[in-house]
Amino acid sequence: MPDFAARGVRSVHVIGNAFDPDVHRPMDAREVGPDFERFDVVFAGYVEDDRRRAINGLAAAGLRVVVYGAARQWGGMHANVTLRPPAYHVDYSRAMHTGKVALCFLRKINHDTVTTRSVEIPAMARPMVAERTDEHDALFADGREYVGFSSADELISAVRRLVDDEPRREQLRLAGRSRCLTAGYSTIDRAREMLDLVEARTSRPRAVAS
Repeated sequence: MPDFAARGVRSVHVIGNAFDPDVHRPMDAREVGPDFERFDVVFAGYVEDDRRRAINGLAAAGLRVVVYGAARQWGGMHANVTLRPPAYHVDYSRAMHTGKVALCFLRKINHDTVTTRSVEIPAMARPMVAERTDEHDALFADGREYVGFSSADELISAVRRLVDDEPRREQLRLAGRSRCLTAGYSTIDRAREMLDLVEARTSRPRAVAS
């Protein structure tokens, strides 16, 4: 925001990340197929050194991990890691249901503190374990709507506890999904927010369909 202001933009507003209600939604075993929650942990995304180390650490701790991404780029993964091709749109949502716990890593090269997966994963009602940041804590309550981690050891401990505690996973996934719906994180809600901002700046009331 300061960057835009320095370049002369008079009014700056950050629109938060969003989920698509038609795509990022809960699925059951009938829709996902035999791989529904077959693995302990699932991650979908690009490779980074921190991510590779973290996932290999989970696998070395005895957890079964599936990664959806470019296998050639990931390379050198622990035997407990299954590599699958990237998945997009509804297939991405289906893929995220193949693990009991879903990981949300941030893109270090972009200096991310939050990402679209931060809201997509809870919107699918998947128990999310994500890197702990102020932005994540503003979107979801740590320990109730998502589980945060700040180190490799904390990640392994958090995932192990969730994998062994189905009622806890159920509570987490329902609470995360509810927060997405009630806090206005959908693409529809974000679009309304944009319209309201534009109309407030132009003083033009929105037309209401009869």
